Amino acid sequence: MSKALHRLAHGQGRKTDADYLLRSPDNIPGGRTICAFGEACAWPVQSFIGKFKDEFVARGVADEEQRAKRGEER
Repeated sequence: MSKALHRLAHGQGRKTDADYLLRSPDNIPGGRTICAFGEACAWPVQSFIGKFKDEFVARGVADEEQRAKRGEER
């Protein structure tokens, strides 16, 4: 989650990051981690992606288009 959020915050986002960020926290809650903080870190990610998914997808698409214009790879 941290890497995907960092990419989005620094102009390296991918259009698939929003879906990844919705799916990955599902592997943390429910006793699937030994760290109690794992569950707590998943809640805000699930909340803000759930409420603003379109904005995250748009950011990822815009970042991919910018990289394509510059001729950069992922």
